[in-house]
Amino acid sequence: MNKTGLLIMLLALLGNSMQAQNKLYGTVENNGKPLPYVTVRLLETDSTFVSGVTTDTLGKYVFSNIEKGNYLVALSSIGYKPAFIQIKMSDKNLEVPLVTLETENIVLGEVVVKGSSFIRKDDHVLVIPDKQQVKHASTGYDLLYNLMIPSIEVNKRTGTVSTFGGEVSLYINGEKADYRDVQSLRPRDIENVEYYDVPTGKYANDVAAINYVTKQYERGGYIALDGKQTIGYLEGDYNVGSKIEHGTTSYSFWSGYTMIKNNGSYIEKSEKIVFPDYNINRNTKTLDANVTDKQEYIQFKVNDRKSKRNLSAQISLVCSNSPEDSRNDLLNYSGFYEENVYSSNQRKEKNIKPSVQLYGDFNLSKRQTLNLSLKGGYSQNSYSRYYSENNNLSLTDANEDLYSFDISAKYNIKLKNHNSFGIDLQHHHKVTSALYDGDYLSWQHLWMGETMCYINYFHQWKKLNLIFKPGFSWLNYKLHNEAIQRHVSLRMGTVLFYNINKKNQLAASLNIGNDQPDISYINNVNQTI
Repeated sequence: MNKTGLLIMLLALLGNSMQAQNKLYGTVENNGKPLPYVTVRLLETDSTFVSGVTTDTLGKYVFSNIEKGNYLVALSSIGYKPAFIQIKMSDKNLEVPLVTLETENIVLGEVVVKGSSFIRKDDHVLVIPDKQQVKHASTGYDLLYNLMIPSIEVNKRTGTVSTFGGEVSLYINGEKADYRDVQSLRPRDIENVEYYDVPTGKYANDVAAINYVTKQYERGGYIALDGKQTIGYLEGDYNVGSKIEHGTTSYSFWSGYTMIKNNGSYIEKSEKIVFPDYNINRNTKTLDANVTDKQEYIQFKVNDRKSKRNLSAQISLVCSNSPEDSRNDLLNYSGFYEENVYSSNQRKEKNIKPSVQLYGDFNLSKRQTLNLSLKGGYSQNSYSRYYSENNNLSLTDANEDLYSFDISAKYNIKLKNHNSFGIDLQHHHKVTSALYDGDYLSWQHLWMGETMCYINYFHQWKKLNLIFKPGFSWLNYKLHNEAIQRHVSLRMGTVLFYNINKKNQLAASLNIGNDQPDISYINNVNQTI
């Protein structure tokens, strides 16, 4: 067979393969009414998980890009008997026959309890994971992805959770959590998930918030290991975690190592450099490049949780190192003059960051809560860059010591008719000392502190709700040999939302604020370009 015939065959096979990706859709009801928020999973005939969705407010669901083959459609929702349907996917879109889930009542004496995986509370949505969602998850991010909460997007690879308004803040038992905390969560230990789409109380300063509520064991523990290694270029991520529980106290330990090593990455770009009297065009082609990045971390946490309070202390150490980041390029200049030259760019970075954090959450009464947090950290950063182009050389060498201190106190009280009132006090303090060497010698010292105070008020009028968050910021900062700067500014956060029904809301928000400067913006350092 000649090359032309082989190419035609490959294109035909590719076309058939692309056409084999079709939609699978259907509707779920109960007693003749659409059933929303039903978990629908597409499984192989051996129960291997393929994909999952939830039904919308009309009880409809859709799977896209489904290949030909035999599948099982599994439907489940708390309070209803699960259903399984066998289907055969062909080259066309397929509509699954109408599914009617039967109500499953749990009778306790004279009480009938009906469950739903999504339960709307006064100020949040309570999401209860089912067995299949837990079974097909290995981390807290996996479970959150499987829950498929409407308007929430979960990136399991980067550990970011976002909604249309911005990034979603993550908490575990009311305590702010970072990537490692959520990544090390065992799905079987998660009792439920609280989603605050319009946050109030201690979550009032967040765009949206997710709070994992975990189970509490009398005693026990576990050790978990996970690793990831790429094929094709060197990139690895290896972690170990352990947890021991005794009574109300738990002890957690995490440690890990990540590294990336790339050789042979290629860059090609074109630039125009505009001068007052002429322009210069520069084309860059990479001849060779090498990059190596490493990071190690270790973290230890003690947590004591009781019905009226939750206390924790955490200490951690993170070390990052980029021992090699080099690139050799061929530069072609044209326009005002013609020239071909070689350039060399070498960069090294190193960072060591220990930190300690204390947290306390207190239920002062049935209606009053107090939340306290204290965090202190130190970071030692070094950065060096060497650049050469023909006989022109440039060297930058910087060493920085960064001290940070953050404290916050949040008080909240629930009023009558589901209203609430709260006060939020915060202070953030940083001190930066940086020594620059190389082309220019300079020492820069910057300290900054910002104190903020908010009043949070939540008011409800039947279907119309208002969150009113007035406050102020007192910002102070001083660069060495410069006058101190003091600024007082108003802050405002207001959200007005209307409950269309139990499943839908319409919200509008207005925010006014400011941010503290960084030494990258306030300094007297010269830099060669």
